Amino acid sequence: MDYTKCFKEVILNYSFNDPIVEFIRHNENITYKVTENATEDTYLLRMHKPITKNMQGLQNTGEAIQSELEYLLAWSSHSELPVQIPIPNINGELYRLNL
Repeated sequence: MDYTKCFKEVILNYSFNDPIVEFIRHNENITYKVTENATEDTYLLRMHKPITKNMQGLQNTGEAIQSELEYLLAWSSHSELPVQIPIPNINGELYRLNL
């Protein structure tokens, strides 16, 4: 399935100027590498859409995803251990898109 429309919608909610989007893989999540062309900063875009129904569960509910984002944000600000850092969108929200 082509999720181009989905990631384009997500990208519009962030302040990227000239992003390069590369598909990584689709298993428990659909993942893309997003590179800001001017700065070469890279980001991971994860869309929570399991490839098979048996991979679905509570971890894919909106509440669980929001909780994970908030947890990662808190962890990243209170620990020196490396962790993914959620990036708020242009409205200051931890954006999530229902597929």
